[in-house]
Amino acid sequence: RLGSLSLEFEARYWIARAALMLGNTGRALEEVDACLAHYEESGDRLRLAECLDCKGSALYVAQDERAETYFVLALRQLDAINPDPFTFRSRVLSHLGALYIETHDYDKAVATLENAVAVAQGVLDLGRVGLLYDSLGLAYSELGQPRKALEYAHNALSLHRARQDHFA
Repeated sequence: RLGSLSLEFEARYWIARAALMLGNTGRALEEVDACLAHYEESGDRLRLAECLDCKGSALYVAQDERAETYFVLALRQLDAINPDPFTFRSRVLSHLGALYIETHDYDKAVATLENAVAVAQGVLDLGRVGLLYDSLGLAYSELGQPRKALEYAHNALSLHRARQDHFA
């Protein structure tokens, strides 16, 4: 029974992610809320962090100010996991950094995105790291630091070109 229950919540998590990608935040929140208690009770910190990030993302899309809380809670769950799931941590940090840019909290955006870049050093996804650099360039530009903004814009462009060359 436990295996089928875990499978049910795994499916509900992916339904939530799919609903979010389709812009149905209500359905995403409904499904992910059903998963949160299960993963908290089971002690599966990684799955719980994934659900918290999904909920934060749905709230972010819905422009709900509670989104930040869920991203931070996801990061707290990741802090307790060893070895560090750095690829996922980088993704949560990039979501939180995007939220800070959206809310014009550029100091927090820079700190969060710099952390995401540091964590992403082991990530092989050039597109994801390039997007981090894009976001950092925007945040530094908004903070009136054109040199840093330009540095990150050049880094992003280099990564995007390398990724394009890889697939060409």
